[in-house]
Amino acid sequence: MYYLNRFFSIILFLFLMSINFVCGATLDIYPLPQNAKKSEVFSITINDQDVNVIDYMDYHYMHIGFDGNIDITITSSESIDTFKISPLSLGIEATVNDNRLSFNLSQVTSDDETPRYLVVQINNLEKLVILGDLPEVNAPTIATEGIYRITAAPYLADSTGVEFAQTAIQEAINDASQAGGGIVYVPYGLYTIKENLSVKSNVELYLAPGAVLKAIDIRSQYQQTSTLPPAVIVHNAKNAKITGRGEIDGSGYKLMSPPAGFTSQSVQHPRRRVVQLDYSSKVELNGIIVKDGSGWTIELMRSDSLIVQNVKVLNHKDIKYKIENDGINSVSSSNTVVNQCFVITIDDAYCVKARYTDMDNCVFSNNVSYNWSGGVKAGMQSVGNMSNMLFRNCDAIHCRRGVSIDTREGTKPIANVEFRDIRVEETEATISGGDYAVEFESKLAPISNIKIVRLSCLDNNKMNFYGSYDISNIEFEDLRIKGELITSGSQLNIMKRNNISLSYSFKTSEPVESNDPEETVFIINSSFEYQSEGVLNDGATFYGTPYGWSDTGINGTSFGINNDAADKDGNNACWYQSSPMPGNFELYQNISGLSAGKYTVYCKMAVDNGKLTTQRLFANNNVQYYGYESDYSNANLNTDEEYSFASWLPSTASPLNLREMKVDVVIAQGETLKLGVRTNNKKSDGTFATNNAGWFKVDHFRLELKELHEEAGLDVVEEGFLKVIGEKEGGCRIILKDHVNAIPVKVTSLSGHTVYSGKIQGQETWIALPTGFYIITSTFGGQTKQFKFISK
Repeated sequence: MYYLNRFFSIILFLFLMSINFVCGATLDIYPLPQNAKKSEVFSITINDQDVNVIDYMDYHYMHIGFDGNIDITITSSESIDTFKISPLSLGIEATVNDNRLSFNLSQVTSDDETPRYLVVQINNLEKLVILGDLPEVNAPTIATEGIYRITAAPYLADSTGVEFAQTAIQEAINDASQAGGGIVYVPYGLYTIKENLSVKSNVELYLAPGAVLKAIDIRSQYQQTSTLPPAVIVHNAKNAKITGRGEIDGSGYKLMSPPAGFTSQSVQHPRRRVVQLDYSSKVELNGIIVKDGSGWTIELMRSDSLIVQNVKVLNHKDIKYKIENDGINSVSSSNTVVNQCFVITIDDAYCVKARYTDMDNCVFSNNVSYNWSGGVKAGMQSVGNMSNMLFRNCDAIHCRRGVSIDTREGTKPIANVEFRDIRVEETEATISGGDYAVEFESKLAPISNIKIVRLSCLDNNKMNFYGSYDISNIEFEDLRIKGELITSGSQLNIMKRNNISLSYSFKTSEPVESNDPEETVFIINSSFEYQSEGVLNDGATFYGTPYGWSDTGINGTSFGINNDAADKDGNNACWYQSSPMPGNFELYQNISGLSAGKYTVYCKMAVDNGKLTTQRLFANNNVQYYGYESDYSNANLNTDEEYSFASWLPSTASPLNLREMKVDVVIAQGETLKLGVRTNNKKSDGTFATNNAGWFKVDHFRLELKELHEEAGLDVVEEGFLKVIGEKEGGCRIILKDHVNAIPVKVTSLSGHTVYSGKIQGQETWIALPTGFYIITSTFGGQTKQFKFISK
């Protein structure tokens, strides 16, 4: 929708440079790097072969190459009680045998799939990261002719990490570039570098499996500034590559030495990038591991036509340190593809930032992340314009906010960014802020025309919109939160702050049942649309107890129906407000004649910010409180009720946002259902509010039969001029003894609500009805007949 036709040239570029897939089953077990520590928590066998598992920072990782299908067995240091294998979207099933976890893993067959980069959680042990790349194809070897091998003469780079190797490596790169191009080969080993190792035009820097470019980690050997130069750079270069299965280690964490609770860089605690591109074009990063950044780990800056494919960023992830170590950032660069990558870090995983100039055509696709800030993000820098930014098919295993946009640096609006098929598994609040499925901040510029398609968030229904400028035209399509398809804002905790203007919409391509559950007909005036029987209200304020409902009384006259609520059903919602609210209050309705069974009662409710007490939906003795469990205590919970919590935040919007509530109840044969809203003025500390705390708005009650318990058969009633048959299909058939033009028939529930009123034409008619007991009334030839029947 938002990206132009020229975008397809990027996709062509991607496919031209894509991986060549091979048939058969191959397993490449990469050697243990010289500086790596072998894990004592986990061991792994693949197809009965041992592989190397590395103990790294606060997690463990294993890196292999394979195609086809492999059988993985993880042996942990303790018996396995619980486990999780992410991304959950891969649907990996596993078996447990004592301390062994076994599963099968199939490799991707194209470059448009979720890569086989896994995060495994076993019990409460440290996480295990599995990096399953495809085998390398046509990779150079140490014997390949024409390569510049850094350990051979004339370079003789030290491969043990003892001697400084950057000078020799740079000489090989310079020679290759000056000769018109070539492959600089880094064989297995540990190579000490420091900063600004520069990859030049027409050079491919190839890192063999087990090869590590390790930055010096002694702070005194660097300049005394708060930002250190990157470890590796590609500046003013064309047709450059960094490829292979080796590692670039920035030593950022030790150089920074952050104290617990660290929030700001300084000379004593400097940040550093690991790989930085600047003023370059046609650059590819492919297959490598980039480790230990304390700044933006990979920065694609002011460059064009870039490919980042199967790159793995492995950073520190302990959130007690607020290290701004973003994973992969495209910064004022255009025509960029970041595909099938993996990031584990503290800060944002994947970002687009117009920090310097305009940027165009950036695609982040098929990526996986585990981090503590934004899963996918546009901003915070918006000095230049962004156009045609696309994030698609990404798995955020853990983050603080799944989808994020902010304009905290720069005054250019952010618009026309698209997020498609983003899957968020876990969100968690940090020292930096709350946890949200979506968070937008418009501090210095507006945000508009954002499309979010098929976002799913498994654990969080909160969205946060704030700043100083309007946030408008946010279009959600096929949004799923906690497994539920979202069709309106009433299903979400949407927060709007700072009095900004906010507009959003929801639509779905999936079939949605637009009608209320059929048992709702038993509720009189379920959406508060009527002033009295047959008299609709147009949304104007109508004071008094709503038609069909009863209440236990409040102080004053501030109760009734009007249109002052967001996400209401129809033209009206109901409100009850007094100062103070009563010690106990009910708005209720009694329903009799229901079939025995399990029912769910739904409504929409709004509670004003700062006015939460005990507002709750009830169905007999079953209730659901509006807020989170932490909002209440035994001082104001009614422990005689069976209660649950809807976990909604009080509304800060005007008008108030109505939120979905529901409660289950079992009705016995002949039992009356009493449903409605209960509240009082008692606060969680046990004191009683003297203001209007405890007031509420409510709308759109619904009733749904979930399980039918009774065993009654068909009910057939025949008397006088007509016969009524209650049928299993859900309704009744009325048969007249004689053919007539019109006989009036009225069907009511036992609670008195009219569910059908009309005239029968001919000799037989069918009336669709929900399951339940009814009264039918008809008049013919001066005779009026009335009797009960069951519709099953």
